[in-house]
Amino acid sequence: MEFQHRLLRTNGTAAPADGDTASPHLTGQAIDLAKHGLSLTEIAWMRGYLLPLVQEGKVDVEEEFQQSCFHISVYKKYLPAAATPKRDLATSRRDPTTALATAIR
Repeated sequence: MEFQHRLLRTNGTAAPADGDTASPHLTGQAIDLAKHGLSLTEIAWMRGYLLPLVQEGKVDVEEEFQQSCFHISVYKKYLPAAATPKRDLATSRRDPTTALATAIR
């Protein structure tokens, strides 16, 4: 949060550190990938790589030109289904109520 407060003083496009419009960088949901030092071919590759992910609703990308970066927000949908293991709550909690609720599902 300290860095975000400092950034606000020097970067007119920076989001606040808290509130409804707080920067998603603070939660780890967003990342900026700098374009500085990339060739036009590498930038085109990034655009081509990111576009299908945007179309699938896995990420949101804003290509920034003032800051010269790709601002990428990553959504939970990005994770493959196998990445979130299904837990059997009935056996993990040893709670009869939970076991009943799990059995009803």
